[in-house]
Amino acid sequence: MGSPFGNCLEAAVATLVGANIGDVPDPRTRTRNPDMAQRLIPLRRPMLSSWLATKYGLTMVSDEGPAPPGVLLRNTDTPLYWIASGPSNRGLGHAVIYENDHLFFDPHPSGDGIEEVVAWTVLVPLGPLWERV
Repeated sequence: MGSPFGNCLEAAVATLVGANIGDVPDPRTRTRNPDMAQRLIPLRRPMLSSWLATKYGLTMVSDEGPAPPGVLLRNTDTPLYWIASGPSNRGLGHAVIYENDHLFFDPHPSGDGIEEVVAWTVLVPLGPLWERV
C-alpha cells in the first residue's frame, strides 16, 4: 500500500467489472525497485484502458475536478458507480468508488475514503450501443 506500489486504482477497476485483482494488469508488478515503480506509474491508465477494451469492451473516461452535477443528478433509479480520486487522510493520492454522490467502496483497510474529489473516472462501453444488444 502507498506510493509507489499502491493498487487502489486497479482494485477499484477490478471491483467495477467483477474481476479478480490479480487479473488486473499493473506495470509495476515487474519490479520491486521503488524508483522504477514510480517511473512506471504513468503506464497504469493506458495498460488498464487496453485491458478493459480487450476483455470487457469498455474504456475509461476521466477528467479533473469534481464530477459534473449532470453525472450525479440523473432522472433514473439506477445508481451510477464511478471512480473518485483525491488525497487521503494519509497524505497520499487515492482512488475509491462512489455510488452517485457517496462513498461506496474504499480498497484501503481504513475505509476512510478521500478528503475531496479532484478527478473522476467512469467506465463506458466502446462503440455504438446498438452493437451491444
